[in-house]
Amino acid sequence: FFFRPQLTAVRRMRPPPWPSTPAQALTQHLPLLALPSAAAAVALPDLYDAFRAAAPAENLGPLLALLLAKRATLYACALSTVYVAAMRSGDASPGLGERLEAITAEAVSPATLPEGQSAEVRAVAESLDATPQAAQAAALPLVFGALLASAYASTILLGGPPSAEEQQLLLATPADEALALARSAADEIQPLSTASVCAFAVNAELQAGARALAAGAGGAGAPATAVAAPRGGEAA
Repeated sequence: FFFRPQLTAVRRMRPPPWPSTPAQALTQHLPLLALPSAAAAVALPDLYDAFRAAAPAENLGPLLALLLAKRATLYACALSTVYVAAMRSGDASPGLGERLEAITAEAVSPATLPEGQSAEVRAVAESLDATPQAAQAAALPLVFGALLASAYASTILLGGPPSAEEQQLLLATPADEALALARSAADEIQPLSTASVCAFAVNAELQAGARALAAGAGGAGAPATAVAAPRGGEAA
């Protein structure tokens, strides 16, 4: 009860969402997201063709140019992603659960989650908000480490398709057949999983840019971010 005025003050002191104006959307937000990938799509194929066309004794220069361009693309994408994420989180909710709930709503916008799934997300968000910040800080590295380890293990165990000789050996027992089936299923599911995550992220950023452009065209309108409603009767 005694902390509710401070929480209300934090809510009111949040900076405006970013991007919130057409200028921010057109000169910062969208260019930062698109330019590194667009530049790489234009430059890397030409550099690769130059490397393949060079004689073996003269391909060191084209190879270095190709590798440096790929490295520069990775760094540019990482820097722009960190900057956009930092700017977009300026008006984020103080609670981890509320932030995850808002990100989920933004990712599927303009659609909405089914009511049952939305209730599950709300229950998880409330549980996270009730967890002490010290416990969250201690658990998050462990969770991300477990996710990275599981991704690495699945890549090793369910790696690329085996050769014809290996496939004949792998089908010797039912367990080997099950492993081969799991590999084929992973080959089908992994691209779909990656594409869905990318689609959700792209949709969230496009929605944010569209809201900023619409705010400049139509004046004051709907809120620029999909923030979860306050819980427990808290003042907005």
